[in-house]
Amino acid sequence: MKRSLGGPGGPPQEWGDTIDDPSDEDFAVAARWALRQKDYRQAAQQASVAVALRPLHEPHLRLLDEVIAKARAPLEVFALPAEGAFFGLCAARARALARLERFDEALRALFNAAAFSPDTPFVPWAPAWLATAKAARRVAPETVVEALLSLAEATRGRPLSPGARGNLEAALVVAERVQARHPPSERLLAAQSRVLRALGRGEDAAARLAEAGESPGWELAVERASICGDRGDLGARARWLERARDARPREPAILLDLGDTHLADGRVDAAADAYARALALDASSVWAEVSLAYARALAAGTPCGADLLANARSLAEHPRARALQADLSAYGTRLADPVDPVVRVIRSAAEQAASSPARLRVRVRADRPLAPSARIAFSQQLAISGRDGQLLVDHDGAPLRPGPLWRSDAGGLVPAVPRPPDAVIDGVRELACSAFAWDAWCARALEISSTFDLASAARLVDAMAHPPAPPSRDHEPVLWVHAFQVAAAVLTALGPEPPLVRKERLCSLLAGTDDWSAAAALLGLRALASACTELRGAVLERAALLLPSEGEPLPPSSRALAVLGCELAAGEERRRFLRLRARVVAELLASNG
Repeated sequence: MKRSLGGPGGPPQEWGDTIDDPSDEDFAVAARWALRQKDYRQAAQQASVAVALRPLHEPHLRLLDEVIAKARAPLEVFALPAEGAFFGLCAARARALARLERFDEALRALFNAAAFSPDTPFVPWAPAWLATAKAARRVAPETVVEALLSLAEATRGRPLSPGARGNLEAALVVAERVQARHPPSERLLAAQSRVLRALGRGEDAAARLAEAGESPGWELAVERASICGDRGDLGARARWLERARDARPREPAILLDLGDTHLADGRVDAAADAYARALALDASSVWAEVSLAYARALAAGTPCGADLLANARSLAEHPRARALQADLSAYGTRLADPVDPVVRVIRSAAEQAASSPARLRVRVRADRPLAPSARIAFSQQLAISGRDGQLLVDHDGAPLRPGPLWRSDAGGLVPAVPRPPDAVIDGVRELACSAFAWDAWCARALEISSTFDLASAARLVDAMAHPPAPPSRDHEPVLWVHAFQVAAAVLTALGPEPPLVRKERLCSLLAGTDDWSAAAALLGLRALASACTELRGAVLERAALLLPSEGEPLPPSSRALAVLGCELAAGEERRRFLRLRARVVAELLASNG
C-alpha cells in the first residue's frame, strides 16, 4: 500500500510523494521534519498517525507532546474537520485538551476515538491526566458515564484484544478517580458494572452493585438484571426488571427488556402483558408491536403458519419482525432450514466455486461436527455448477452422533443402509417436490403411502440417506435434502405399518442428533402424534429427552423439536419447549447479524 507522507510543506523531496507501506516510525520522521519546518499542522497530522499506530510508544507520545507544546494555538492545529475526522487526530486533540487542563473535553474526545477503534489503546493515557484531585473534580461524572457506556458497547459481543482490554481497564481507573471526588452516583456505578461485564468480570460487577443494597435505583436494578441474564438466571432477571419497572413505570425500554426476558423463559402470557404496556407508551415501537403479536400467537397455541405479523409496520425492514414471522411459519407454511451453521456455507459454495480451481476445498470452524446430510447438500450445491469439492469442519465439541443411517468409511461417513427400490425413492420425491404446507403434505402423504406395501414402507426411512439430485435449479440443495428427508419421515409416520412400529422406526433416528435426519424424524413423529392421538404422550416423552441443556450447542433438530413440543405439551412442560423456541430465534437472529 502506498501512503502519502507529503502535502504542503511535506517531507524531503527525495522521499517522493509516497512510500510503500509506511510504518509508524515513517510517520514520526515526517512529523519531526515538519516540526523543524515549523509546519505545525502537518506535524500534528503525521504525529497523529504515528500514535494511532503505536499509542503507548513513549517516543511517539513525546513527539506529539512536543508538537502540542510548540504550537501557539494547539487546538487550531489539531482542529477536527466537520466530517470524516481521523480517529488518531481525535485522540491527539484530546491530549492537547488535557495539556490545557480541559479534562472533561479531553475525556470526551479520547473516548470517542477509543469507541471508534476499541482495539487501539488510547484510554491508558487518561489516568495520568486525573492524578490530582483538582483535575478529577473538573470532570463531570456524567461525562465518564457516557464514555464508559460507549466503550462497553463498542466491545460488546467480540473477543477482547489486548488493546481493547487495556482501554476497558483504564476506563475503570478513570471512573474510580472521578467518583472519589464527587458525590456517589448510581449511574456511574452502573456504567462501571457494564465495563466489568465487558471484561468478563461479572462476579466483580455483581459484588460492586451489591454494595448499593437491595433497594437500588432503577438504573442499578436494570444492571443487576443484566448480570442475572448473563448467568442465565431468567427468573432473577425478571424480578430486577420488575423493580426497575415499578420505579420507572413509563419507561418503554424496561418493559421491552421485561417482555424479552419472559419470552426467553417461556412465559408468553407475561411477555405479552409487558409488550402491550410498552406499546401503549410508545405506539411507534415495531419491536413491541411484532413481539406482542408473536407472544399472543404462542400463548393462544395458534398453529404454525399463522400470518399474525402481516399488518405490522415495517415488517420487511425489521430483522426481529422477520425472525419472529419465520418462526411462526416454520414447518407450517414454510419448510425451515435445519439449525446448522454450515447452511450458509453450503449456500455460498456455488459462488466460491465459480472463482476457484476445479476442486473446491472449504474449511470452517463450528460448534459441532459436519452432519452427513450437510455433506450431501454441499456436494449437490457444487454439482449444480459442474464442480466437486470438500467441506471440512473443525470443532472442539463431542464426537459426531450420526445415528443409524450412517457409518464411517475411509472417505468419511457414508450411508449405512442400502438404497431403497426406485418405487420408494420416487414416492418420497413426489411428496418432496410439492409445495410445502404442513396440512397439505400430510394429506398427500396419506395418499402416497397407501400405494406402499409393508416391505416398501419399511424402507422409507432408509431413503433419507439417499436423497437424489434436486429435480431442478428451483430446488436449492439445503432445502431439497431437508424436504426429501422430511417427506420420507412423514410417509413413514402415515404408512401402512402398525403405529408402534412406525414410532420406533422414527425414534431410532433420534440417536443421530447431529444429523438433519433427526429433525425429519421429529416432524414424522409430529404427523404420527396427530394421526394416532394415543401416542402423543409417548412421542412427547421421547422428544423431551432431546431438549439441549443451557450452554449446549443447538442441534440441527432444534426448531423441529420446539415446534413439536409446543404443539403437544401443556403447562410447565410446554414452557421448556417455549424456552427452546426463544433460544432458536435469538441465536439465528444473532448469527444472521
